[in-house]
Amino acid sequence: MYAVMRLKTPQLHAQPLESFQVDASNCRIYHGCTNIGQSSSIYRCPAGYAFNPALELCGLENVFSRCVKMQCAANFVGHVRYGQSQRFYGLCDGTGQAPIVYKCPNRANFAFIAGSTFGECAYVCPGQGNYPNSNNPRAYFQCFWVNRRLRYNLVLCPGDLTFNSRLQYCT
Repeated sequence: MYAVMRLKTPQLHAQPLESFQVDASNCRIYHGCTNIGQSSSIYRCPAGYAFNPALELCGLENVFSRCVKMQCAANFVGHVRYGQSQRFYGLCDGTGQAPIVYKCPNRANFAFIAGSTFGECAYVCPGQGNYPNSNNPRAYFQCFWVNRRLRYNLVLCPGDLTFNSRLQYCT
């Protein structure tokens, strides 16, 4: 296990619960999110280490953990991928500023839509049933068979209810 230094400056608003987010412009820091809508905690990797999005922690900077930065060109509106990551991506708003960083839920991968500068997170159903959305406790993936293929709907729980993984419905 490697030591990391926790910085006191909150910078990013958390989206997923208890997860780590990449930093768009500095590969040697990452953000820890614990609650939706609250500021993140910022962590710094030790010297010689970079944030590894596949492991979601700092890794020795080498072939497997390379320093990655996301940049937006002026007037570009669309998504940019965080290096080769399947889950982290950014949204450029046309101002040339650093992108807003997003992370696909567990079991979902980011892919560009053909002929577009935008993409989406495509969830991979493990089987028929209801599965939690790791980015939103008030939502779940409802997986079902259609023409011999597993498909899904993203379902939002009503009111202030959250998805209960054990019971497989909102409580």
